[in-house]
Amino acid sequence: MMGYPLIIALVVIAIYGSHSTAIILSSEENIVVERNEVSKHHIVDPTEYNFMARIFNKSLGSMECGGFLRSMDEVVTAAHCIYNNDTKSFKDPEDFLVAVGCVNPITKREILFKRRREDESGCKFRSVIAFKNHEDYNSITQSGDMVVLKLGTPFKPSPSIGIANLPKHGYIASGSGILLGYGCTKTSCDNSKLLMAEVSIARGQTCEKIWKSSWINNETQFCTNSHEAGGCHGDSGSPLLCLDKDGGQVVCGILLRGTPNCSTVGNVYADIAANLELLGVPRPLIIECQYCIRWFIVLTEIISVCIVMYCIHSVHINGVKKTEVFALVLFSIIFVGGITVGFLDYCTKDDE
Repeated sequence: MMGYPLIIALVVIAIYGSHSTAIILSSEENIVVERNEVSKHHIVDPTEYNFMARIFNKSLGSMECGGFLRSMDEVVTAAHCIYNNDTKSFKDPEDFLVAVGCVNPITKREILFKRRREDESGCKFRSVIAFKNHEDYNSITQSGDMVVLKLGTPFKPSPSIGIANLPKHGYIASGSGILLGYGCTKTSCDNSKLLMAEVSIARGQTCEKIWKSSWINNETQFCTNSHEAGGCHGDSGSPLLCLDKDGGQVVCGILLRGTPNCSTVGNVYADIAANLELLGVPRPLIIECQYCIRWFIVLTEIISVCIVMYCIHSVHINGVKKTEVFALVLFSIIFVGGITVGFLDYCTKDDE
């Protein structure tokens, strides 16, 4: 017979073993065993991701959101970061300040009293002068939740300040990605350390199941299905990095929404590839004229069939030799096929 201490121990293990630990971005390097796996979250050097930006509210002295450098005078972040839900309008651009390349902590006093140290580490500050947002932004569903902040003075390229790489039109984020952020953890909100964690990307019905909602726009948004890491307060607008077909890192999404208690059920992201026009990247011809191309292919097939039918008719009515008909059919197939392939090849060239 088992003793009472052993029985109690088994009951405790059964209870706690049935619940998975929710892990978010940690302010320290931690190794946590969960579901027989090791999840590792750690601090990274900001100069390794020199496009990472922080957006501050000048009047409050607090960090509002994360973002990334699209160009030396443009920062991309989430629209809700600069939106006033009370007035149902965007706030004044001059209320915001962008910091890039900062290794050392940025204090509230520096923001409030304009005592901003642009130190030797490469830390630079710029004021925002204008916004560029989606006209159909919806603060409830967060449709169109992306905005470009125009800076008063461009940053200068340096080892600590650079521009993020973007995906091309048609890119579909999948697999896993790396989330960056200066946001809170469950134990700290000092916003002084750049944190990173690997998350799993999901789409469509999987996202609807996770969030128990159908408001997620599958054409312009996706989610992460990760029980190991996720964003927290202050991480909105922060970039998610994915690999492109060449193995390079691109910003595939920006964080829009998480759970109120910063659990790791998952996060919702704006799909960068679906919002490239807002970022000044025009659509390539293949996407702009996809319906035209579809009808062009149908038309060439109809022409080919007509040529073949004409040849068959010529054999029976006009007595044309079969070798001549065969040559004509072969020529028409090569000619029409060549035009189609050439047209498609021209249209599908990568937009550099």
